[in-house]
Amino acid sequence: MTGFLALTIAPAQAMEGDPEAGALAFRPCMTCHVTEAQPESSRAGPSLHGIAGRRAAALDGVRYSDALRAAGAAGLVWDETNFTAYVQDPVGFLRAYLGEPRARGLMLVRVPSPEAARDIFAYLATR
Repeated sequence: MTGFLALTIAPAQAMEGDPEAGALAFRPCMTCHVTEAQPESSRAGPSLHGIAGRRAAALDGVRYSDALRAAGAAGLVWDETNFTAYVQDPVGFLRAYLGEPRARGLMLVRVPSPEAARDIFAYLATR
């Protein structure tokens, strides 16, 4: 029983962000993204509902960049570390992850700080 308890508690302890602060920090992201489970949206970006632990570029019917599709195919999963690095520098992250100096994503906005990025991920993990 102790092993099971440790496994169920560990993920919550590993997350550093504040979901309430993340809800506020996410507001500018709402221009392109929703957090509801909607397979289709009129927004430019995909729904971020259930993003925590999801493989990158995994939703059907979403317009992803070739680089993000390649990263997903290579095994990129959205955990706190990958998400916070990506939203702070999407192009730099994809270039480093893929080892491809010309890789580009479609996300044009950067989250200004590691703290805000962690907060947004913590918020999205509740969605």
